[in-house]
Amino acid sequence: MIEPSIHSIVVETSVDNSLMKEWKAIYDDFIPHLKPNKKSAVEVLAYIENSYPTEAETSPTAQKVVALNAQSYREYLPEDSFTQDTVPEIIILKVKNEGAGKRLYDRQQQDYTDFFAEHKGFVEELEKPPSEQFPIPVLVGVEKHSGFVYVEGSPTLTDEISLFQGLNERELTNIYLVAQYIQILKKYNRLDSVLNHEIP
Repeated sequence: MIEPSIHSIVVETSVDNSLMKEWKAIYDDFIPHLKPNKKSAVEVLAYIENSYPTEAETSPTAQKVVALNAQSYREYLPEDSFTQDTVPEIIILKVKNEGAGKRLYDRQQQDYTDFFAEHKGFVEELEKPPSEQFPIPVLVGVEKHSGFVYVEGSPTLTDEISLFQGLNERELTNIYLVAQYIQILKKYNRLDSVLNHEIP
């Protein structure tokens, strides 16, 4: 059995002991009731394309960012996702600032204010974007072999995709990932449906 761990972002930053205890308490309370429920990359892409107006983002820089993040997250990806011969298959969608996408851009500054307030104490090395940088492009990058999803520009969309996609067996061993998932479920009143294993 794999022992529960803390995601690398937490290991690399200074985490307040009270936060660690809070996450561990949430993990212990809810892990007996959770099952792997992770949706595939194809399902996530279909969800985004059906929910928002999008266009392809093909810049080499964006491709590299998603690939590097997928590699750094490989401990929590399916075991056969990456081999020495695996070439990452990355698709990146840019959400347009129109239609349903406009909601994400309209609340972007408040989203980041809320995000940094909620995560105070363990993302101190990150800086909130200055107001003159908004609007920031909202990007969703998916690595198709592993189902890894990277979201940039919208904490709201990050939460939305977390709710939709769920967690896999390896992610369920991680105290931080489980605690964050439970907190998002509570935030959007979805906890009971997941604990009851209802299909969203």
